[in-house]
Amino acid sequence: MAIWENGQIEKAYGYAENIRDGRGVTWGWVGFTTADGDAIAVLEEFESLHPNNPLSPFLTQLRAMAVSDEAGFIRAVHASASGEFNADFERAQNHQSDLKYYLPALKVAQKLGLKTAAAIAQIYDSAINHGLEGVDALVSQATQELAGTPSSGIDEVRWLNAYLDIRYRVLVADPTWRSSSDRVAVFKEQIVARGNLNLDRPIHIESVQYGVFDIR
Repeated sequence: MAIWENGQIEKAYGYAENIRDGRGVTWGWVGFTTADGDAIAVLEEFESLHPNNPLSPFLTQLRAMAVSDEAGFIRAVHASASGEFNADFERAQNHQSDLKYYLPALKVAQKLGLKTAAAIAQIYDSAINHGLEGVDALVSQATQELAGTPSSGIDEVRWLNAYLDIRYRVLVADPTWRSSSDRVAVFKEQIVARGNLNLDRPIHIESVQYGVFDIR
């Protein structure tokens, strides 16, 4: 997911950019955004761990979901990912990404009867990319297409492939998301199709959109 989000294997905690998708500044390793409210919980936790950090002056703006000084905010994100602030900044991001994306994704996967690491990872990545409402819509389509889920007896790999195909179509149909369609295509072709359902390392990734990587 670090590759899909930032084009590198390591988590990019200090990433910040306005990608012109209408959600303000996208920042942090999972792409928190300033205009839809998911950034404030991270910054409030960061503030509790390390008061008077570089992002402290932006708390009021983040609560209003309107950052007036985007350039200053981006500089503050960069500064927070280094020096004395780094460990607490990473801790806040990881904790909030678990609360907002990972743990809810696990609940969805358990309800669906998904057992493999690949299937669970795909639900998690979808939550980050589409939000939980988007995951619900994708799951609903896949379940309707196959008339069931693994919890009701549908083969898990068959269900996962259907889910991936549906998610890919959603991505390529949206001008904002089209450039990230490899996060699904590569996962399907280079991980699932090769039978690496446990996500065993090494994992070799070749993507036109993201580059070439070896996860060891």
